[in-house]
Amino acid sequence: MRTLLDTNILVHAYNSESPVHRAAREVLRDALTGNLEAVITSQVLYEFYVVSTDPRRVSSPLEPQVAAAICRDLALSPEMEKIHASEASTEEALSLAEAHGLRGPDVFDCVLAATAKQGGVRRIYTENVADFARFGFLEAVNPLG
Repeated sequence: MRTLLDTNILVHAYNSESPVHRAAREVLRDALTGNLEAVITSQVLYEFYVVSTDPRRVSSPLEPQVAAAICRDLALSPEMEKIHASEASTEEALSLAEAHGLRGPDVFDCVLAATAKQGGVRRIYTENVADFARFGFLEAVNPLG
């Protein structure tokens, strides 16, 4: 089953100090070897860059050049499908945010969920299971234990 990788999976995979680093690396390895039918979006790559370079968010932030290189490598990886937001997913995201009364940065979960839906992806690997399960059309799974 095609599975969208959420930002937090990538952040943990590249943060050796994370308590779930090993499990996240395993998920990423499976994605990069074709054992997991993984999907990513440009939003996930941008969010990864933001979080992984921010010393307020991770204890050992990546240098901008390193984070950018990782994002480029993932964007070019033939093993991971890339899907992109469309006009339809923009409208869907706004409708989800409105229907669920979401505010502020929570709208980005709506954008990711709507992009997945429009791309025919029905499962997401994330730590934030409740954030995505509330939409009802995505199977949200925490593969990190």
